[in-house]
Amino acid sequence: MNSFIQSNNYKHKVLVVDDEAINRELLQAILSMNYDVTCASNGSEAMDILYRSKEPFSLILLDLLMPQMSGFQVLEACKSDEKLKSIPIIVMTSEKSAEVRTIHKGASDFIPKPYRMPEVILARCERIIELDEEKKFTSSIECDSATGLYIKEAFYAYIERMLPSIRLAMDAAMIRIDGITHIGRMYGKHETDKILRKAAELIRRDLLGNKGIACRMSTDTIGAYCRHKLNCEELAQQAQKELADAFPKYDIRLRAGICERVTKETPVKKWFEYAQSALDNLPEDRFTAPYTEELMERDRRDAQLIADWKEAVDSDQLILRYLPLYRLQGNSPVMCGAQAVWYWQHPTLGLLKPDDFMPLMLKNGLFTRTERKLLRSAASQACKWNQKLPIWVHVTSTERPHEVLSSLIREYSLTTDALVPIFHESAFLEDTAGSVRVIQQTKDLGFTVAMGGFGKRGLPFTTLASLPIDVYMPAASLFAQINTKQNPLSLAIALANNLNAETAVCNVTSKQELDALYDMGCTIAQGDVLSPAVTADEL
Repeated sequence: MNSFIQSNNYKHKVLVVDDEAINRELLQAILSMNYDVTCASNGSEAMDILYRSKEPFSLILLDLLMPQMSGFQVLEACKSDEKLKSIPIIVMTSEKSAEVRTIHKGASDFIPKPYRMPEVILARCERIIELDEEKKFTSSIECDSATGLYIKEAFYAYIERMLPSIRLAMDAAMIRIDGITHIGRMYGKHETDKILRKAAELIRRDLLGNKGIACRMSTDTIGAYCRHKLNCEELAQQAQKELADAFPKYDIRLRAGICERVTKETPVKKWFEYAQSALDNLPEDRFTAPYTEELMERDRRDAQLIADWKEAVDSDQLILRYLPLYRLQGNSPVMCGAQAVWYWQHPTLGLLKPDDFMPLMLKNGLFTRTERKLLRSAASQACKWNQKLPIWVHVTSTERPHEVLSSLIREYSLTTDALVPIFHESAFLEDTAGSVRVIQQTKDLGFTVAMGGFGKRGLPFTTLASLPIDVYMPAASLFAQINTKQNPLSLAIALANNLNAETAVCNVTSKQELDALYDMGCTIAQGDVLSPAVTADEL
């Protein structure tokens, strides 16, 4: 790096602070061949120069005994200032007792007075600047610029290095700030960075102390390796309150999944996968949740399903079924469509319903092949039924779905009323503009368009208002909270009504739930209380 700097004739800025003119002149003469030197005759003048300078200084040479503002005061002021604290400071003193004291206060080195060996002064300045630049460079490639936390690679490497000497009970946590993705889309990265910095500050203060480290895991998630705590829920609630107070205009929520008392026998990355699993399954009414044996068993089962999926597709273990949809009008719901879904006849786990495996396959990008097959089967069946009943079908994983749908309509001589494509809310989070464009193209062909998973990740109202959606299908997690105080399902239905769209709620299991949907203004329902899943012939 030094040779690169020298070859481009760049000179580091150095500030010399000394109340004696002869010392300033001497140091300027020694340093000016290699550095751009500025001098100050006292501490107050030095601070004024530092604050006014547009280009940062690379080094400060600081005398300790000065009038108005001593070198000790300058040192303390610099190290407590966010803008100046990173500038290395070499103390110039003739007092041996001051050397240790200044090092403890943050000085990088010291030069004894009187100045007898210019080459030693130059060598020390060069070495301190070089070490500082190496430190800053290492920090820049190891740390996230927004939060100052480690990046994942450095984080895992440091934990591996620390493990042999760790004797404390330690936890691995995944902490997510829900809502931050939407804020970034609406207000920009600078706003999300402010929220993340505040969250990182709270995590350092309340979770890490001097016994842990943290990293930026993703856009909205921070990973932490910290001492085991019994009051995590209390700490998370307090952090949530402080975040909400700091950013009152934003709807943000801090939540954490925790893998408790991690052991050296389990790979480090696995700790955080377990913590993420706990976070993904966190109940809506809690801020934190541990990774449990029950979740571990579910993860093992999910791993088995993923491993068995290819064989399921290739050996026709997937069975096509239809979920009848009913329009809620009057006292007798009227069938208005049927959703085409896969059931899985698993060789060891038995008959699996769509909810047992579909979210997992969608999450892991494994549904693409079967989705195209499902679309073709739905189009073929609509043709056999002479288009008497619209068939609803997911198109989330299909590339250019409007073209695929258009091709099927031509191939089977169907009208666009025969199929109702269902997009998933997650697609809008990944690429809002692209998804809006594809849906509009699908609408332009004449299709009625539905959106599944509505409300799970909370698309902002401004985005929802721009979507040409005809039917919103609330996420199952909202239906599970139908009896809670806030009743998010009722809010989702009211929101859809405000957008002049219908709502279709699935998995209705009781007459009580059905009556509640009538009261909420839901327009379409599906579930065992109305009809179980059936074959095409049974339908």
